[in-house]
Amino acid sequence: MKFQISTPARIHLSLIDLNGSLDRVDGGLGICVNNPQLKIEFSDETSDLFVFSGPQQHKNYFEEFAIKFYEKFNIVPKPIAVKIQKFVAEHQGLGSKTQFLLTIAKGMCMLYETEMTPHQMAVLIGRGGTSGIGYQTFFNGGFVFDLGHSFGKGKDKQSFLPSSASASPPALPFYLNKCPTNWRILLIQLNVKQGANKEEEINIFQKYTPLKLSDVEKISHRILMQFLPGFIENNISLMAQSLHFINNHGFKKVEISLQNSLVSILIEKIYQKFSVPVGMSSFGPTIFTICDSNSLMISIKSYVQNVLENELNSPECAFIETKPNNKGHKIEFL
Repeated sequence: MKFQISTPARIHLSLIDLNGSLDRVDGGLGICVNNPQLKIEFSDETSDLFVFSGPQQHKNYFEEFAIKFYEKFNIVPKPIAVKIQKFVAEHQGLGSKTQFLLTIAKGMCMLYETEMTPHQMAVLIGRGGTSGIGYQTFFNGGFVFDLGHSFGKGKDKQSFLPSSASASPPALPFYLNKCPTNWRILLIQLNVKQGANKEEEINIFQKYTPLKLSDVEKISHRILMQFLPGFIENNISLMAQSLHFINNHGFKKVEISLQNSLVSILIEKIYQKFSVPVGMSSFGPTIFTICDSNSLMISIKSYVQNVLENELNSPECAFIETKPNNKGHKIEFL
């Protein structure tokens, strides 16, 4: 058997509740995007017990997962080959490790003819303990809104932690829908400090939580009465207003403030100039904008280039022009 799994990235718009006064925490919303994309080839048509082609860090991730997988299913390893053809850079806020682990889990299930539900897979790879966006978009694509975890003694979570350090079950999915097909998404990647790694995320959560209840209430109001209606009605302006507020309140404000100052400058300038949804995905530094036409996306790209040209010592910048992905991962037999 020989096959290839292609897995889209995701942008994480915001967490919702890091206060916990109602005995629930986390919750969040995110969107699956076609690019950047992870692509891995799997095969059992080899005589070697294990062949892995790809970065050493990914090999380490794979070997850690394989131990859990073999133990769970009481499997004796057979000769397999795993080759990474494309990968998403880590610590850019695009969910690269979660998507890699899910892709590996799915590939191993196919090679060994075993099955896991999305929930079981997320538990085995140890993700979804804060945000459920990654594992939901892997299987379904589109727009995802989750309701987080129960919080308190004897509940899903007893403290505020990122997904990478949380042993909690995957976040409770609530709303899933396809994104409008006319959307165009521009990802802006400044060559600045990478987003937080596991240890840095833990420290940030411990330092800045619990958030003020008033911020959580205001963010929830904006999501319920602005972002979600805007999404359902494909009203870009309404979504833009909601995200602009969220960017300046709660945990998203913290995440943006910890990045290079150019990130917040660009987010604000883009919003004021074009009134489109704009923000930073997860811990960043990737900035995203959502447009309803190619021409608008091109105008935003040109504007960002001009802003950076006029900034002293501005970093290099890469752009990824993409679209929403409404299907999730894709399997092709070779």
